[in-house]
Amino acid sequence: MLTAQSLSQSYEYCQRLSYRCAKNFYYGMLLTPALKRRAMYAIYAWMRKIDDIVDAPDDATAKYHKLAEFEQKTLAILQPNLNENQLPTKEKFWLAFRQTVLDFGIPLQYFEDMIKGQYQDIHHQFCQTFNELYDYCYRVASTVGLICITIWGYDHSEKARELAISRGIAFQLTNILRDIYKDAQHKRIYLPAEYADQPLTINTILHDAPTKLQRAISRLAQQANHYYQQSAQLKKHLHPDGIACLTAMTDIYYTILQKIKAHPSLALSPNPVSLSSISKLVISAKAVVTSMFARFKFIF
Repeated sequence: MLTAQSLSQSYEYCQRLSYRCAKNFYYGMLLTPALKRRAMYAIYAWMRKIDDIVDAPDDATAKYHKLAEFEQKTLAILQPNLNENQLPTKEKFWLAFRQTVLDFGIPLQYFEDMIKGQYQDIHHQFCQTFNELYDYCYRVASTVGLICITIWGYDHSEKARELAISRGIAFQLTNILRDIYKDAQHKRIYLPAEYADQPLTINTILHDAPTKLQRAISRLAQQANHYYQQSAQLKKHLHPDGIACLTAMTDIYYTILQKIKAHPSLALSPNPVSLSSISKLVISAKAVVTSMFARFKFIF
């Protein structure tokens, strides 16, 4: 039976998981007001579960079946008329996840699209064109942006949704550039082959000279920069509750991108480009100030 205590415990579990695993994303979530922050923790916990399924050392067939089972459970749990006795208790995030989706009216389509992106990851090896990569980025990242603005609050314009999609693309391209070496270790290459001067192989990324991939890295970095610029007006469409989080996340990822743009060889390092905790805290503090000004304008 669902009780206030069990729901609270579910949200607390999501918070602990986010603190332990969310890294850059956690710094942004901290800057969101309490009720919306716990909603973001719940969404993150759900996303963490799918990532764990896809990144597990199982073979592709086993991963596919586990993801299909997870997809069916998600669809069932989000049915508004679900009997409380049917709610799962083994995995502690489900109660908070369901409550968050219902409370904020998050469209089911966003979660379905995100799962489609995870199916792509299971069988992914190479990416031939940027258009292929764009579709993947939309599914695994732009959907997150659309969920976030739904939780934060926005003006419900189509323009806001378009900007959130572009910001998600920018974030995911930055992730791809940061994790080129790690992805290659998992037999995945997201750099579009059309951007390279030579065929892209796992061996090229893990063992060849970085200069051979200079063009592909630089072109993808330029694309990422384009999507940051294209989505620059997003915060003007948001409720002030989301501005600090968006600003902090953007500044963290954009700073990582600029480091890779300046030194493309960093994208091929076994140690992904990151920012220190102090740098993230400074960025977060600046984001809070930005949010305070936005809230002042919103009120008056």
